[in-house]
Amino acid sequence: MNSSATIPPPPRQLTPRAARRSWNERPVRVCFILFVLVAATTGFVAVASFVRASAARKLVQEGQPVTATLAVAETSTVQGRMFDRTRLVGQTVELDYKLKDGREFKRVEGRITTDTGGSLTIGGPIEIRVDPADPKRWTDRTQPRSWATELSSAIMLFPLAVLLFVLMLMARARVLSLWRNGRVAEAVVVDASQSSIAPLSRTLRYALADGTDNRVFSTLCPADLVPAAGETITLIVAERNPGRAIVASLYA
Repeated sequence: MNSSATIPPPPRQLTPRAARRSWNERPVRVCFILFVLVAATTGFVAVASFVRASAARKLVQEGQPVTATLAVAETSTVQGRMFDRTRLVGQTVELDYKLKDGREFKRVEGRITTDTGGSLTIGGPIEIRVDPADPKRWTDRTQPRSWATELSSAIMLFPLAVLLFVLMLMARARVLSLWRNGRVAEAVVVDASQSSIAPLSRTLRYALADGTDNRVFSTLCPADLVPAAGETITLIVAERNPGRAIVASLYA
């Protein structure tokens, strides 16, 4: 399949056909898939964090200041019992409070989110902000968190997405370098199986026909171009690593 006589000698020209095909080689596809997954996750986390943070900031900035009473903490209702505020951060408590319009609310659940030091006492006061449109929604924050803090999860994922993008470009550059400078080699097809990363391609296992290396290697090949087992196929292989190979006819 694909006589080596039709393949130009190195260094070969980088044609649009070669440039397009290089995106479909296995090393590039693996990095591309990982990049898309991480980039999509980063985008989702960033949007979700932004929406959540915007709502939280609006509550802090526009919520009605209220001095509430701590009613329940750690399931305790014992009046006068004191808790270190640091200990309650992240825990659900219940508050009683009264809005400026006279409406009273009892045992409204929420979380302590700020560690301002000191202690909280059951039956004692705690400063909160209450959403006038949803009076059972409150926060103990008096200042919004910085955007860097709110978006920290997305910020931590972003460098990984960038790294995968760079690795993808490097993998593609190696494929194109292989096309330009690799040697032409005839290979005997051992077998072909469905590729997990390229549904329209097959993982083609091959051995070099000249017998210089008896190992069996693999590369990707479109399903409609896979020769039968025992037939030959023309490849471009790395000079010192015959395991790095591309199907010549896809680039020529």
